[in-house]
Amino acid sequence: MDPIEGQPSGDLLLRVTPPKVSGGLIARKSLDPLSNGLNVGCVLVSAPAGFGKTSLLSSWRRTLLGGGYIVGWVAVQPDEGAQHFVAALTLSVRLAAARPSFGRTLSLDQQMSSLEAITSWLAELAQSAIPLAMVIDDIDRLSPEAQQILNYTIRNAPPNLRLILGCRSDTFLDLKEPLAYGEATVVGQAALRFKLPDVIEFLNNRYQGATDADLAARVFELTEGWPLGLQLLVAAASQSGLAPVEALSRITRNSSYIQSDWMGLMLSNLKQDDVRFLESIALLQDFNAQLCAAVAEDPLAEERLSRLQRDTPVVIAAEQGGWMRLHALARKDLKERLKGSRECEVPSLHLRACQWFINNGLPDLAAFHALEAGDNDQAYQLAERSLYTSLLVKGQQARVLYWLDRMPKDQLALRPRMTMAVAWSLAVSDRHDEAKAWLEPILNNSELPVSLQCEAAMILAGAAVFADEPDQFAALHDPWAEKPPITDPLLLHVHANRSCYRALLSGNPALARIKQQSVPPTELGGSSYLNTWGDLGVGLTYLWEGQVQLVESLLRPALARSEMDLGRRNVLPCMLAAFLATAMWEKGASDDAAALLANRMDVLERRGMPEAVLLAYRTLARMAAHNKQEHRAMELLEGLFAIGQNRSLPRLSVASLVEQIRLHSRAYRSQTCEVLYEQLEVFVEKQGCATRPMWAEGIEVLRRVGLAYAHVAARKWRQAAAEFQAVGSSAARSKLGRLRIEALGMQAFALDQCGERSKEVMREAMDLASVFGLQRVFQDAHPDLGTWVNSLALDSLVPASSNPALSSVSGLTQVLSPFVQAQTSKAMNNHALTPKEREVLVLLARNLSNKEIGNALEVGEETIKWHVKNLFVKLDAGSRKQVVARAQLFGLLA
Repeated sequence: MDPIEGQPSGDLLLRVTPPKVSGGLIARKSLDPLSNGLNVGCVLVSAPAGFGKTSLLSSWRRTLLGGGYIVGWVAVQPDEGAQHFVAALTLSVRLAAARPSFGRTLSLDQQMSSLEAITSWLAELAQSAIPLAMVIDDIDRLSPEAQQILNYTIRNAPPNLRLILGCRSDTFLDLKEPLAYGEATVVGQAALRFKLPDVIEFLNNRYQGATDADLAARVFELTEGWPLGLQLLVAAASQSGLAPVEALSRITRNSSYIQSDWMGLMLSNLKQDDVRFLESIALLQDFNAQLCAAVAEDPLAEERLSRLQRDTPVVIAAEQGGWMRLHALARKDLKERLKGSRECEVPSLHLRACQWFINNGLPDLAAFHALEAGDNDQAYQLAERSLYTSLLVKGQQARVLYWLDRMPKDQLALRPRMTMAVAWSLAVSDRHDEAKAWLEPILNNSELPVSLQCEAAMILAGAAVFADEPDQFAALHDPWAEKPPITDPLLLHVHANRSCYRALLSGNPALARIKQQSVPPTELGGSSYLNTWGDLGVGLTYLWEGQVQLVESLLRPALARSEMDLGRRNVLPCMLAAFLATAMWEKGASDDAAALLANRMDVLERRGMPEAVLLAYRTLARMAAHNKQEHRAMELLEGLFAIGQNRSLPRLSVASLVEQIRLHSRAYRSQTCEVLYEQLEVFVEKQGCATRPMWAEGIEVLRRVGLAYAHVAARKWRQAAAEFQAVGSSAARSKLGRLRIEALGMQAFALDQCGERSKEVMREAMDLASVFGLQRVFQDAHPDLGTWVNSLALDSLVPASSNPALSSVSGLTQVLSPFVQAQTSKAMNNHALTPKEREVLVLLARNLSNKEIGNALEVGEETIKWHVKNLFVKLDAGSRKQVVARAQLFGLLA
């Protein structure tokens, strides 16, 4: 074993010296090594090149230092031998722990074997009792003997040792037992890919906030969260000769702008036979090893795919089922290469894919490849067999519309099941008015089974939802409501979803949820798509009631599943995102709401159901008003009015006018509100409300809200109070919880302006808002109402000496209203503390010394003293403990 007793070699010193943390590195909150999910004895970070493993490990080192750990670092060299590996571990501990005598017996005893040396190293570490986190990067470079040493270390690590390992492959590690007992975890490609909030943070840091969430979302979708891809994209933008943000916007709208350079980098290091293999499978959207072997006629397909997935970002593993896919940009380039150099082979590749899908019971996928190969007859037969079930089970609406555009109408007319699939797809889209034409042969044929007539009514009821015609929906649904003459479990599930919506229209959201659950899960045929529609309906019932906390717990996992199955810009995930964004805005999570809606509004405005469009636009408008961008809020509301006109959805236009009145009433623009209300009255009169009582009831509530806010703008407080009381009564009857709380608050505010006692009413509204998690409701209604709410919350505080519950900081914080907490926290974060002071404050709360904080932040101890002194002044504190206590009071610390 090489001695390290004297001056270690420069090579060894470099290997145990941690790399400098980049200043532009973003915080990966979901990958916190001190959190419950990653706070285990062994963490393996495993992914191909370009996923930022070393950068993540470097940031983890700083986080672990802040958590009180001593952190060693070892960068493994190619074919690292066991003795050199143990020597590097020993020197790393000496330097990190400042213990020059650590491992001295290992250095002096040249006869000790590698196994004996690592055993002695572990024993001395256990006896020293120092909390050590050892970061070992590139462990796939270890020699076989050194690999055995590392496996031995994992199995025999003492309690005070954490192992953080980085590699491109985890094939040699024996982690089965530690994983089973929760003593180890693996962070793979999926976790290392950037999420949308990560991309937003990265671009904001890079361009000083000059980008928006929509651009960040397009970048995220183009790169698929690949960290190196993001860096390449930014580099391409900076070299374009345009302003970087403008160049980035052009690139995301036309990916061919950087296609050749990017793909050259991605594929340049691959062997020619690997590139040829990838070209052959580029025609496949998803694949596994057996499919690739059949299409490419390559018996080594399984080994090749495993290697490409491990070493490159080109092949991406799906989240489940053993399936894979190509990176979107890689697939596009490879398809172009295939058609450019091997165009004559394309039909045979499609035919081989078609046959494999037929043999494996996937006729819907086989149909596509048969059509692309030119075998139309077989394609039509396969499509007829599969599309109907594929639509209801998997939600492949786009695939049905693909066939609608390509199959001759005379062929479609011969295939009733395809006709029904087409009608289903059209009904739940912006083309809902076309669905009836496809169903006319069924509707006009009284000899057809009653089950088919019931299904036709269900399809048209879906079209009525997207047409915003609740009366028509009820007329179609009610005759079949109690005992529908259908037995198909998929259709029974659809019927349950429709029953949920019908109960909601009647103002009974709790009954709606019971109706949605009326079909046992075992009878649903495994349709996650229909389950997601059910979650959408239940989420709408919670929004209806104002229960935004329940919305998040239900819709966030549903959105993740739906994005995985259908893609981020499919209309169903977009509608889920609209509902969830509304809930997050109401809870005060504005950044989360903006990220959820980013690069989705065009999908919603063209194809979303009316309620999703309304909520999305209203949320964005209120966000803009909150950020002092009133011009942007008015632009959004005018856009909502135009969508209502363009899609013949007048309720959206009515809601737009009401929201505009609310917006102008915040500044008491009485003349503008009066003009808008007159426009509202004229518009409503033209809609023929008498023939649509259910629709008219909702419009009447909106009209009263508009009138009430017009009175507020004119400071007609008596009239405003009366209108808000009427709005609150209507909302209570329909169980519109948020609207009732808003009306109650505005009624109390108007009465207060008249000099009447209304504080008790206001406190009731505040209490309800707190229970439901509605942090924005009063500030969104009117800024003066928000100010009054905050003053009432502060007035409710009594001196700590007279109330033992307030004798501590935690007791005082508990009685502060969420509105006051949110505003105080925002003010302190924005104006009082610098970013570095906030970092020091977090570490100060962990009882770390100035030296330990300096090590964690990689700055000198004197610098930390200066930051701590500033904290004392800004928080008016006399001790470190008081700094932490006052920071908790002001919401600066959780």
